Order: sequence, then C-alpha cells, then structure tokens
Amino acid sequence: MGNQLETTTSSGGQLRPPVPISLDLNRALLACRNGLQREESGRMLIHPDCLPEEALREQLRARVKHLGLALDRRDRDPAEGGKSVIRAVVARMFDALTPTAKASDEAAMAKIGNYRSVLAELPLFAVVEACGRFARGLVAGHNPAFPPTAAEIHAEARKIADPWSAERASILQVLTAKALPPPPSARDREKTLARIAEWERESAARREEIDREKDRQSGGTDRFAAWRKARPPVGFEAEPDLAPRIDEPGPE
Repeated sequence: MGNQLETTTSSGGQLRPPVPISLDLNRALLACRNGLQREESGRMLIHPDCLPEEALREQLRARVKHLGLALDRRDRDPAEGGKSVIRAVVARMFDALTPTAKASDEAAMAKIGNYRSVLAELPLFAVVEACGRFARGLVAGHNPAFPPTAAEIHAEARKIADPWSAERASILQVLTAKALPPPPSARDREKTLARIAEWERESAARREEIDREKDRQSGGTDRFAAWRKARPPVGFEAEPDLAPRIDEPGPE
C-alpha cells in the first residue's frame, strides 16, 4: 500500500468537509439568532423583527442540506457487502506510521476491524481527516512514532465534526423557532389600562357594598367598619397606620 490516505468513497465521491459558510450568510444568521429565546419547555421563540424572510430561509435550508451531506454520511458496513472506507484509511495510516508492519496480516486486519467498529458512528469525512492528521504528525500531544488508539482517533474526529454539527443545529433553531407575539400597540395598552381602572372601580364599589351589609347586619357594632372603609383599593398595600395593631384595641 502507498502512503497516500484514501480520500474517496467506493463511488468516487470526495470525502471532504463542508464548505465554510459565506460571510454574508453568517451575518444574516447571527442577526436572526439575536432574536432567539428559549421557553422553560425548551421550545425556541424568535422576535418578529428577527424572523428570516423567505429568500433567507431558502439559503439557510440549502446550507442545512449541504452540511447534512457530509455530517450524515457514514461508512459502509462490510458485513452488508459494502466497501469500508474506514478500514482503508486506518490501514493506510498504519502504513504511514509503522511502515515495517504488514496491514494485510490477519492480526492487523482484525485490529483494523476493531477500529472501524469504534469509528463507524462518526461522519466519514471527519474520520478520514483525523487519520490524515495523525499520519502527518499534526495532532498535538501525540507521538507519531506510535499509531493512535481508536479512542484517540474518535476524539480527534469528533473535534473535527462538532463545529459543523453546531452550525447545523443553530440554523435549525432559527428555521423551526416560533414567532413571538407582537408587542401591544398604544391603542391596545390604553384599552388594557381602561379595563384595569374599571375593574378597580367595580371592586371598590363591591367592597363598599359588602361593608355596608356587614355594618347593617351587626347593627352598627362592627368594630372595624371604619378601618375597612379607610382601606386603599384592591391591589394596593394598606398604609401602616391604617391597619389595627395587635397591641391596640379596636374602635369602641
């Protein structure tokens, strides 16, 4: 085997990471995300002024599709008759790091099969790039004199894939967020304040009616009738000097 890592699928498609998002689209996405807020239930809401217009939605949907083509591509299972790309790139990585070892040996192939079982859950482009980094000695803290473990390749591949996954998740939050209700207009606020004032008047009148009925039923002997009449409207705290204290007797 040569030292060049396998970079194509069995169908010839390039195993490359997604194309970086354009500056203009990224700015528009950030402007939309500034209007996001999360409910306690976890549902995302977005301010009406930050809702993406249909043209921007089309661009964001196309971006999600582009990211998905790379993030959702997984290795083919040899047990199902597919050609495993991970087996090939791991074998070539071993050849680059330990050229004296024979990747075709039965023990070596079994080891490569174990690597595939660990890495198969990851996006294929990330595994290929991670193996390339190890083969070229570009992974900080790793001694290129020794081949990496499957766990080390997994961690490096996850590090490669995570930013792209985070970008896709952020776009989906914008596309699926529900619009917040618009703020009330000045006319609506006036109507609400008028309804509150009317409710306070009705509550005060009802309270006076109840106090008169209590006074009538007590034959004028209600000790706290005067204090109740001096109470402020419902919704406001009473003045401290109007409330009878425990150490003071009520009016005789």
